Amino acid sequence: MNNDNKTDIIIGNYDSTFQILFNEYNNKFYQSVVYLVKFYSTFLTIGDLNNDQRLDIILGNLGTKQISIHFNIGNRKFIKSIIYSTDFNPVAAKLVDINGDGYMVIILIGTYYSAS
Repeated sequence: MNNDNKTDIIIGNYDSTFQILFNEYNNKFYQSVVYLVKFYSTFLTIGDLNNDQRLDIILGNLGTKQISIHFNIGNRKFIKSIIYSTDFNPVAAKLVDINGDGYMVIILIGTYYSAS
């Protein structure tokens, strides 16, 4: 997550946060950073959405029919999330460069329920 070529760990917590454990040295995770989000998460996906060579985070927001995107700006910081609404409850996402232009597209999988 911080471009140091070490594998970090991201945890989507049930308390409306996600947490990153940064691999500091020799697979030792000394520091963790907790980020507050507005909703419980149904999924967490990472990928470079804006081609800046940094991994961004996409979260499904439970019960809101929304996803939130957290753009990585470096130095273990993310800009405030951008919220996108959908017509269904997103439960998974896949990032794909559909047309070969070098930009990832978010493909969402979800459920739809109507009481009528």
